[in-house]
Amino acid sequence: PLPEGSTHYIVRAGDTVYGIAFRANLNFRDLAAWNGISEPYVIRVGQRLRLVPPVAGAEVGANARSPGIVAVPSARPTQPSPWP
Repeated sequence: PLPEGSTHYIVRAGDTVYGIAFRANLNFRDLAAWNGISEPYVIRVGQRLRLVPPVAGAEVGANARSPGIVAVPSARPTQPSPWP
């Protein structure tokens, strides 16, 4: 198994998407989706894989500009609400 609490994994020689998912106790399809990997699920040595779901609205895989950095709107509105 991978260390508990791991959020990312660096691919090593001989790794497969299925094997990494199994060791991380994940569904291999989820792991592939979170990392923008489609069939035939090819990964490369040195590739950094996300082991947790991305934040809603974040881009994944080859389209990601800043992996792991997501702008989150403030929980408080900047203007008072007109509703009580």
